[in-house]
Amino acid sequence: MSGSVESVVSASVAMQGYTLAQEKNNLLLNKVLENQKQSIMSLLDAAAVTPPTGPQPLAQSGSVGTRVHVTA
Repeated sequence: MSGSVESVVSASVAMQGYTLAQEKNNLLLNKVLENQKQSIMSLLDAAAVTPPTGPQPLAQSGSVGTRVHVTA
């Protein structure tokens, strides 16, 4: 009987260690994702800055910006 109790306790201790390691990995992943989110948001904010001359209209004529070349 004591052998089965010891195996249950051993399994429980092993699961606690595994759970602790998983929680540590999850915290690290959350920190990394938060840092990436901040980096992406700062890049998007920098790209969204309107040039000093104001917003530029889309091209309506000419060869630049009015034709799409697609090769499949």
